[in-house]
Amino acid sequence: MSVQEPEARATAVSPLGTLSLHVTGASGVTIDVAQAQVPKLPEGMAVDGVMLICVRLAVQITRESPMRIRATADQDGHPETGEWLESMAFANGAGRLQVAMRDDAWLAARGVAAEPVQYERQGFSQVIHEAPAGTALYVSAAWRIDCATAAGDVSAWFAADLALPA
Repeated sequence: MSVQEPEARATAVSPLGTLSLHVTGASGVTIDVAQAQVPKLPEGMAVDGVMLICVRLAVQITRESPMRIRATADQDGHPETGEWLESMAFANGAGRLQVAMRDDAWLAARGVAAEPVQYERQGFSQVIHEAPAGTALYVSAAWRIDCATAAGDVSAWFAADLALPA
């Protein structure tokens, strides 16, 4: 007999591709995807759009029943981490898509026990071992289109970082 694992899925579509979010191991999870206001960026930086994905937990997460959040894009990317941040860049000839979430140390300071993010070719995942009911976890995405330097530009990285709630 197999046991059905609770799960939730959401898709966020940007001009540079699709971002899929898959949450397993927890019941009562809702995922909201919304366009977000572009945060104030350092002078000379610009992005074309920002999305914020909110994963809300209706029930407590425990070590006996952990939850996994997995974010994937429809292209290969590479990790670009920062202080309190786990992030991946997906660059192609059309521009750059940056996807980010808070790291395990940032989450721990806010009462959420998590493993370090695990990177894959097309995304990343994080296991949450403990979180109180009512917790909101966020994934952000920012993009810059049609810029000759978009592949090496850090504007999308800054925007994805600054879009995440503090």
